[in-house]
Amino acid sequence: MNDFTIILLLKDRHEFNERFFEYYQKYGSEYNLIISDGSKKKIDKKILKIINSSKKIKYIKYVEDLDYKRYYKKILSTLKIVKTKLVLFAANDDFIIYKNIPKLLNFLSNNDRYVGAGGTVIGFKLKRINGKKCLTEIHTIYKKKNYLENINHQKRVLYLLSNYSNIPLMSIMKTKILINSYRYSSGMFNNNIELKDHFTALFNLSQGRIKMYREPIIFHEDQINSEGNKRSQVLIKSLSDKNYIDDVFLLDKILSKKLNLKRFKIFKIYLEQFFKTYLNATELKTEPSMNKIIDLVLKKTKRRLKLNKLISNKNINSDILKIKKELEFFLNKI
Repeated sequence: MNDFTIILLLKDRHEFNERFFEYYQKYGSEYNLIISDGSKKKIDKKILKIINSSKKIKYIKYVEDLDYKRYYKKILSTLKIVKTKLVLFAANDDFIIYKNIPKLLNFLSNNDRYVGAGGTVIGFKLKRINGKKCLTEIHTIYKKKNYLENINHQKRVLYLLSNYSNIPLMSIMKTKILINSYRYSSGMFNNNIELKDHFTALFNLSQGRIKMYREPIIFHEDQINSEGNKRSQVLIKSLSDKNYIDDVFLLDKILSKKLNLKRFKIFKIYLEQFFKTYLNATELKTEPSMNKIIDLVLKKTKRRLKLNKLISNKNINSDILKIKKELEFFLNKI
């Protein structure tokens, strides 16, 4: 238990801080917590009082995360401070399912060849119904993926490259593995968050297998102004960067060497996936025909259902349903 640290990556959105810390105090206070704060302002006095009352919590105020380059350097700097073997990143609108953490820690302590362990990540929206806070629109963001456990490092990385999701970021990982990855990505790709994130996830997976369980590890509240919802615009803007192709060449060069792959294989797959995503994110520039509108709507609907599959009330398994009720009880008490 003492060989594990949660890193809370803070960037404003102070309205979620109190909720995160009250939940941590109630269910996760046995675990080490480092607050890596890149917000414009320092967190409020009430939260600082909680921090100062616990020997398990360390608060670090960095200069403001004005861009992704600075944000990544903050992450690397924080990882270097960690004294434990294992780390889990969190955001302040996350609920870590602490009761499922010991299973992952126990597996990693007995399986040194694995670099990480994770579980299902569940998304939800928080709404008031009849005066009470309720979790609605429950859906899987990241679910169990067997390919992460493949013994062949080439197959692991190439599969993630073609079916990208940042599961390694939402898993408990070995600290030294993350430091290796962020040393590269914090110093490369300038301010391109897509390339930084993709490289980091792929390099993490190139270093070893990640054990995946079906049990939820995180419940994440969907936000309209979340970082993920801004990615389409970031993706489109990246094409105007004169260094973009050179940066993809660099990604290919480092990963090809690490994986002993032929040059440009990764380059080709990455660009194919990029342009698929780019075309899906691009708005129509001319007045479309009715058939084109219908086709566009169907594609977008299909894509969203594939990425975030809603779980109907009838299909929610007992574990997720139990956690849902526990979270609602907690939220209506604070």
